[in-house]
Amino acid sequence: MWARSIVLNAKASLLSAVPRSFAEVGLLTLVVTLFLVVNWPLLIDLKIHSFDDGTYSHAYLIPFISIYLLHRAFRRGVLTTRRFSTGIAVLAVLCSLASLILYIAQVALLVRWMLPICFFFSLLIFFRFSLELLLASVVLWFMVPIWGPLVVPLQNLSTYAVGIIMSMTNVPSFIEGNIVTIAVGQFEIAGGCSGLRYFITSCFVAVMFIYLNIRSYKKAVIFTLLCLAGALLTNWIRITVIILIGHFTEMQSPIIQDHNNLGWFIYVPYLALLMWFGRYLVDDKAVEAIASVELKTEPSKFGVLVPSVITFVVILVISPASYELTQSKTAPLDEIQGPAWVFRNIQYNQSWQGFNLDDEYGLLLTFGSPGFESQARSYLNQVPLSSTKIVEQYKLRETSIVKYLSKRNEKRVLMYQFVLGNQAVAAGIDYRISKIEQAFAGERNSQIALIDIPCNLDCDTAIARGFASLIFKS
Repeated sequence: MWARSIVLNAKASLLSAVPRSFAEVGLLTLVVTLFLVVNWPLLIDLKIHSFDDGTYSHAYLIPFISIYLLHRAFRRGVLTTRRFSTGIAVLAVLCSLASLILYIAQVALLVRWMLPICFFFSLLIFFRFSLELLLASVVLWFMVPIWGPLVVPLQNLSTYAVGIIMSMTNVPSFIEGNIVTIAVGQFEIAGGCSGLRYFITSCFVAVMFIYLNIRSYKKAVIFTLLCLAGALLTNWIRITVIILIGHFTEMQSPIIQDHNNLGWFIYVPYLALLMWFGRYLVDDKAVEAIASVELKTEPSKFGVLVPSVITFVVILVISPASYELTQSKTAPLDEIQGPAWVFRNIQYNQSWQGFNLDDEYGLLLTFGSPGFESQARSYLNQVPLSSTKIVEQYKLRETSIVKYLSKRNEKRVLMYQFVLGNQAVAAGIDYRISKIEQAFAGERNSQIALIDIPCNLDCDTAIARGFASLIFKS
């Protein structure tokens, strides 16, 4: 079956190699290149968060798969230019505009979600719809770091499943939260143990195998479920094996430290078995359709592409690169002066203003450099102090108040606000809404205003003094 598929693919390639216009290929190359250029800030984000050796280590392969699908569209003769479509043009512009607003508002997850969608509409402006064009865009989602929200559900599911599997062994274990305790030590089923990498890989394998070999909805569902089941089982078995190895080696085995590779040694054989089983699901019509396509040799009418070119130029203008060209090039600061027990894990700020008067510290941090991390509410910019002795913490209006004991065992109060457009904003959904409203005006900057005051005698007076500080906005 596989040999027949290869032969038919080769036959299709030979048949499609007849002389024809390569204008579509040139246009496609130009469109893709310009799209990448005007989205360079997002490419930098992908470089940082996708092309690593962890969850998204498969990202290096995805661009080549997307190129293969576009090449396949050309070989099958379905990469043909289209007449101008007002509906497609409006959707493409709206998609790009929404993506730009979200980029300025620094809503990373939604911007990453929309990148393949904007890419797809950029192609549709010039080319007729085809399954290859759609899939060339869809597979980009497997490269983009949008899968983070699945970590906690998969982590909890893995903990529950490992608990059931361990109960079937003779090794006594106790599970509390995500911590598995056995006689010789403890194992934490952390976010990295959620099995997300196997889950993403299985989704990708399912999409590509179904596209190439399956045309029945029932068979497609069966193969997809088998792919996902394999991803989950691989991770559960991996965690259980590591725990058992730790038990029998008294936590001395190097596999306990280098446990990531163990999962692939389990997953790859399962994938091979899945491919072997998948041959029974292959539809002959899907394979033979490769060789039965009639090539379209009608010359492209590039004269009707002028409205499409204008639409694409509009998309290039409303892009992250165009926005960054209008912004000042202020580099993030590396260090902040102040008491070490107050400033923890604050990064990517553009500037800061502060004072130190009679053991009182005030600081106004301004964020707004390129990137999703340079904002007040980024996961990298956490105000809570590193002190292990927090006495009390609460919120009063838009201000967070933390009473704590410093390293010198001195009672102090830390007050901080998130500031957008000279207005204090509450954390959470209010912050996000305000950021989006601010983005419509092209403004990206956000601030953290904080003051740290000793309050050994009267914390209420110290808090009132903090609210009266000029550093706070209202």
